[in-house]
Amino acid sequence: MKRFRNWLLEAVKGPRVGVLIASVWLVCLVFPVHSLLVLEDRVRCLVGLLALVLFVPVYLAGFRDLGGQLDAAGRRWQLLRGGFVLAVMGVLCWAIGLDAISLLPFLVTFASYGLWPPVRLPAVVVLVGSGFLMPVLMNEPDADNNAIMFITALVAVLGLLTVKTIESGIVISEQNRRRAALEQRERMARDVHDLLGHSLTVLTLKAEVAQRLVRVDPGAAEAELSEIIRFSRQALADVRATVTRLRTPDLASQVEASRTAFSAAAVRATIRGDARDV
Repeated sequence: MKRFRNWLLEAVKGPRVGVLIASVWLVCLVFPVHSLLVLEDRVRCLVGLLALVLFVPVYLAGFRDLGGQLDAAGRRWQLLRGGFVLAVMGVLCWAIGLDAISLLPFLVTFASYGLWPPVRLPAVVVLVGSGFLMPVLMNEPDADNNAIMFITALVAVLGLLTVKTIESGIVISEQNRRRAALEQRERMARDVHDLLGHSLTVLTLKAEVAQRLVRVDPGAAEAELSEIIRFSRQALADVRATVTRLRTPDLASQVEASRTAFSAAAVRATIRGDARDV
């Protein structure tokens, strides 16, 4: 199930993929087209064919984005497209009668993919229910229509399940992204905390040394103050680099800072080698 969800997420990443998938099903328009072409009434035939020609681009436009991801303006446009698609079916009902039911799978697919909760499920239920009621109300039971309605119901179930799987995957992906961002911020906070703690400790020690030397040996005190300025600038640069993630505090700078801290605290330490070679 997880692999299937990941595959679906990859499939719907591009805005044209939904349109491409919907285009495959346009081959099923051969049924209403055939019903129109065999009509003796040429006016009904031409009006029906014109309605189908206009239907195709509007129908495909509804698959550019998943319904649940549309903003307010996108939802208004989607409702207009849905209304137009219903109008086309109405025209076909006028032209070819109950044979227009062959367009119902397109409407169900459009509602499943293009609409959003809580509109999606009621719309699909109404469409499927209407498809089952139409032959009964028109008193024209037909085996072909029953087969179409079976296909429509199957498309509705599969469409709803597929879209639900895609939306669940999107939610999980967003949660993972937020979790990764939170972990990165926490890691950055720890790095800054460690860096500032170490740097402030060194600066405090050197400041105390400078304070002791300021009257005894002003030259040495001045040298310590210069070291404090240099080290504070380096610490500030390290903090900025850590925050911007340009680089992390490296081993060489940490060893050098430790050497300076030991020296300021009059602690004898022997450090062999060069950390830059590690």
